[in-house]
Amino acid sequence: MSYADTVQRTVPDATDELLRFAENLDGVPFGLSTDDARDFSPNAAELLAVLADHGLARVDDDGDLELLTPLPGQEPADNAPSEPPAPQAPTTRAPTREVDFRTAVMDYPGKLSTGARYAGVCIGRHCFRSWEFFASQGQLAEWMGLSPSSRKTTGGYVAELVEAGFLTPIGSHRRTTRYALTIPVVADTPPLDTEPC
Repeated sequence: MSYADTVQRTVPDATDELLRFAENLDGVPFGLSTDDARDFSPNAAELLAVLADHGLARVDDDGDLELLTPLPGQEPADNAPSEPPAPQAPTTRAPTREVDFRTAVMDYPGKLSTGARYAGVCIGRHCFRSWEFFASQGQLAEWMGLSPSSRKTTGGYVAELVEAGFLTPIGSHRRTTRYALTIPVVADTPPLDTEPC
């Protein structure tokens, strides 16, 4: 379920302006300041306040708002089963070397855009010491050599990496979502050969 659909279901008196605003926010996995949200609407402060009133955003200590969007596969179901689901095999593993993470991103067999692959390589390069990513969209754009106005584009790349399993949300840091770097089992690659090519 998209963020816009969540807003439409949660806010019964949602205006057309609020729904358009929510559509623009789809795929923005980072926390969003009021200033950044003005790129989407001149009435961003009021619209974000409505979202906060309905539990779809929260106000931090600095007065900025963080979007609370359902993660892929965690949307509320209309007919959720009463029994807990059976345990499943892990779908991701924690990387131990930067090269393993970068190789897994580049060799991922699923659908991943070229931009998302490059974003993954840049994230691996800059975040391999802590294995956590919590940079802003603008910072990721800078790492990728893109203009600061490419925030929405880099947000889309991060959403692709989250969906593929390379980034797992683990909380928030100031106004941005914190992600653990992970390797999806489907993209898991054996250790690299030590033999030269």
